[in-house]
Amino acid sequence: MFWTVLTTCIMLILPGWAGATGFEAAVGVWHQSPSGDVSYKGQTGHDRLDLESTLGLDDETGLLFRARLETPLILPNIGFMATPTTFSGKGTAKGSFTFGNQTFSADAPIDGKLRLNQYDVSLFYGIPGLKMATMGMFNVDLGLNLRLMDVDIEVRQEQTGLSESESMLLPVPTLYAGASLRPVDFFALEAEARGVTYAGNHFYSLIGRVRFDPLDHLFLAGGYRYDSVSIDEKGLKADVDISGPFAEIGISF
Repeated sequence: MFWTVLTTCIMLILPGWAGATGFEAAVGVWHQSPSGDVSYKGQTGHDRLDLESTLGLDDETGLLFRARLETPLILPNIGFMATPTTFSGKGTAKGSFTFGNQTFSADAPIDGKLRLNQYDVSLFYGIPGLKMATMGMFNVDLGLNLRLMDVDIEVRQEQTGLSESESMLLPVPTLYAGASLRPVDFFALEAEARGVTYAGNHFYSLIGRVRFDPLDHLFLAGGYRYDSVSIDEKGLKADVDISGPFAEIGISF
């Protein structure tokens, strides 16, 4: 799935490459701590499964990939970000619960798995004149973002032989905003936000980044990312927060 989406996004970016005025790409690692709960066709509060205490999902360290293509003024700039995320663990339930078409017992350990891959494509413009007025030190981007969410949740009890899962691909249009403050050539503070709320669902991503450019065309960055996802689709209800620090290495031209 990751490589299919990545290839598609590269094909979308290529037509604007000839007239590009700037390009950067980065790969990194993100220490991801999950919290929240999920249910699938559940009818009571007992059917909402806590990700940490009931499913036993552990922290994970996953890869990040992002790219940005700056285009001439009349065309929107293009951004891409891929965040593959999978958690797994072993937990216990305080009582029996229903998940999908199965009723699970409280007397056996639970194996839980959550995949929440996110792929973002953004189209945005810088606020006209702001970068020039600040002599290149400050810039704000505003635009639209399309997020494709690849969601899969699985609950399994080996001792009872019970297993249930649900998966979906969910396209989510969101707003996008980004800001950059560069007081000196080799140092910058950056922030990004993507988000939307509709029909009981919400999707937010907040990123703060400190960036160093020690060499021409090479940069190092680190920061903190917080994602909040609330899904109520086709019987699947999930309120999931993922947060933690990250580090990146990238190139820019």
